Amino acid sequence: MEFTAHELATRARQSIRSLALHPDFGNPHAVCRYIAESQGLSLPTVRKFYDDEESNPTVDTLDKIRTGIRLIFEKAAA
Repeated sequence: MEFTAHELATRARQSIRSLALHPDFGNPHAVCRYIAESQGLSLPTVRKFYDDEESNPTVDTLDKIRTGIRLIFEKAAA
């Protein structure tokens, strides 16, 4: 199954919202901070991605954001 970049970005934003409910984070911006730190991205880049649905991140940035999200889910499952 293939997804468009827009669909991947939408799913990533939904995952950030979901992870914000986890007690380790408490809000979406804490999730953004974790993603930024773990993936070598700037916090403003990740926050802009989350806050602005019209943002247009590069494929590399979107991939790093998705990797950061996956790491959080793996950590929470452990």
